[in-house]
Amino acid sequence: PPILDALLDPAPPPLQQTPEDALVASCLRLDRTTAARLVADHPDLVDRVESTQAPMSIAVERGRLDALALLAELGFVPNHRRRTTALHTAAAQGDVEAVRALLALGADPDRPDTEFDATPLGWARHGGHAEVAALLEPLTSAG
Repeated sequence: PPILDALLDPAPPPLQQTPEDALVASCLRLDRTTAARLVADHPDLVDRVESTQAPMSIAVERGRLDALALLAELGFVPNHRRRTTALHTAAAQGDVEAVRALLALGADPDRPDTEFDATPLGWARHGGHAEVAALLEPLTSAG
């Protein structure tokens, strides 16, 4: 049967990635060459990725703070919001270094999420992350 043949194939076909997934993956691997080529080949790719994914939030979730600068260089913005921003993600995780990195890239500490209308400060407080809250308080209008 074809399914058995596929399972027993010693050299399965390579996984096919969409350009969107390939761009995010290359950024997380810090593969500037591939990322730049993908953006050059697909001028609207950054917009397409941001309409379906949140690459800066993904980088924060995976602890890949080194990828944030590359994402920013390619045109991704820290204030992009699907439901939350990358700063909300960092605040919810209590990740002080991620918060600092995102603020340095221009993340807006007053931007609310779309579900609770809460700022990253609110998420930090809700999660009991006092160090992140203390960092955000003087930067927000709700501090």
